[in-house]
Amino acid sequence: MEQTKISRRQFLKSTGAVVGGAVVGTSLMGFSGCATAGAGAAGWVPPHNPNAPIFQPTRIGSLELKNKMIRAAMAEYRFTGALGNPTPELLRMWGDDAAGGIGMVITGGISVLQDDHAGTFFGGFTDPSQIPLYREAANIVHANGSKICAQIMMVGENSHLAHANISRDDIQRAINAYAQTTVMLRDAGFDAVSFHFAHGYLLGHIWAHHINVRTDEYGGSAENRARMGFEIVEACRRAVGRDFPLTAKMHGNEHVFRPGSTQEETNFYVQGLADRGIDVIEISGAGGAARLDILSKEDQNYFSRDARMIARSVNVPLMLTGGIRNVMLMEEALRHNSNLVAFGMARSILAEPQLPNIWQNNTNHVPRCIACNWCLTDRLMAFQRTICILDQGRA
Repeated sequence: MEQTKISRRQFLKSTGAVVGGAVVGTSLMGFSGCATAGAGAAGWVPPHNPNAPIFQPTRIGSLELKNKMIRAAMAEYRFTGALGNPTPELLRMWGDDAAGGIGMVITGGISVLQDDHAGTFFGGFTDPSQIPLYREAANIVHANGSKICAQIMMVGENSHLAHANISRDDIQRAINAYAQTTVMLRDAGFDAVSFHFAHGYLLGHIWAHHINVRTDEYGGSAENRARMGFEIVEACRRAVGRDFPLTAKMHGNEHVFRPGSTQEETNFYVQGLADRGIDVIEISGAGGAARLDILSKEDQNYFSRDARMIARSVNVPLMLTGGIRNVMLMEEALRHNSNLVAFGMARSILAEPQLPNIWQNNTNHVPRCIACNWCLTDRLMAFQRTICILDQGRA
């Protein structure tokens, strides 16, 4: 099969998905220009293997997942109220993703401080009165055959909590809040917690030497910049004991910023998190994991090299996210990195919630998501719920 090179706009127009920003259709049938995005690249279609390692169980600490595919966190824009509660629509969304065959659902960001959560963009879990609602969320996901993990974080958008200028008092308040929220999530029936230590949010800023210009014990050296994150993990591990799984999302490489953290600093962060009780490290990158135009195999799994670099020096279980579109390439990543235990997918599950089940029956299936990023563009421009233009059933 001859590879066809097309622009992003040409692809969107050819699918009938978008013309001038308007949704006019949803079909991808009959279009061959993105054939290289799937398993059939370069004309070779590997044999279907429903027993491939990607479909086999994996572990995150004491937790067993039925397969190695995880619905990665995304900003869903479906929280509401002063406390940032998940809406009924969001509970259905998590349930639908679970029913699609994913091993675990990681929620969108949930803040641990009430004066920090960002309206509908991120949620909050700061009061025991919210436990019944979050328990309902856990029950829905479990009833649909999956596990559920909450991504907890500090957004850092309010003036007194912004960037790396947070006060020592607020740092201690945040550490205590992380521990309290982790305990409440466990009591609500959640299976794990993921700490968001990446991207343009508070902990990501505190870890980044190009943003953190503090002169106290939380600034300067890598050891000092990592201190708040390490203290959060220590507090949460003490609060819930060793058997409750804790994961952390961090940059494998600061691709956007130069100079970013050195490989030695990155390895120090990873080893420090593992030493303090983190069960799995999710590898992402500065600027987020949502790169544009995943139209060829070469564009996919774009943090895989970062994960391999970490695995050379630190023996810790890793989860890979970013541009996951192809079973064959996931199997290849597993062969080249024995530390990988799971793969995270966000946009591809948003576009096609049944993708894991489809792959179980046909590993050569080409996902409909090609990372056009309209799910991000529309949301950021109109502050609407995150949807895929190819799956209007989510609207």
